[in-house]
Amino acid sequence: METPRWSEAGGLRCLPPEARSIAHEPHRGKPHILRGSRGRQAALAVAAPFWAWASATTIVAAGEEILLRGALFAACEAGWGAGGDRHHQPGFALMHLPTYGLPAFPLDLGVGLVPGGLRVLSGGPGAPAVAHLAADLAAWFL
Repeated sequence: METPRWSEAGGLRCLPPEARSIAHEPHRGKPHILRGSRGRQAALAVAAPFWAWASATTIVAAGEEILLRGALFAACEAGWGAGGDRHHQPGFALMHLPTYGLPAFPLDLGVGLVPGGLRVLSGGPGAPAVAHLAADLAAWFL
């Protein structure tokens, strides 16, 4: 089967292999998911896992940011004053330790600085939650 040009540009690479076989249509080099009821069913079957994962990710990211950049951040600021914004970072890294392991701990300490900085600039956990969610959703496509 000839691979459509659209796939070479990366359009079908984000689909799982079983969906790619449904999506290919040699006619005119266009993917099948763009036309017909079978294509719509294939597209919905591929999108369903993403939306379930995205919903769960939204809840987890928002919860983490409310806990870390909301409650813990405020407690650290109350206890340490202006320097308290840096003291909540280990909480972020420790929270991700079971998922990513000890080798990622220093990276998680650094990555947590971005939402921490957003918290300082915005004054609340909303901006860090949006940034966290955007990063997690982008990871789906990597």
